[in-house]
Amino acid sequence: MVHVVVDSADAWHDHAVRVLAGGDFAPARVAPPKIEPYGAKVTYVWDPSGVLLHFAEPLEPRAESRPDESGSG
Repeated sequence: MVHVVVDSADAWHDHAVRVLAGGDFAPARVAPPKIEPYGAKVTYVWDPSGVLLHFAEPLEPRAESRPDESGSG
C-alpha cells in the first residue's frame, strides 16, 4: 500500500478513470472518492500488480499549516 497526500481526491479519481479507460493497464481499477473517518477524502486505485494506492485529500488543515494556538507565533 502507498498513501499519497494530494490536493484533490476527486481530480485524482478523474485522472485514474481517464488513464484506465484505454484498457492498457488491466486489471487495474479505481474506486470513487470516499470520506474516511480519519479526516480525509480518499480515492483508492489498485495498480495492475494489485498494489493499493491511497490518494488522500486532508479535510482539515494540516498541523504544520495552522497558526500556533498559544498566540506566541
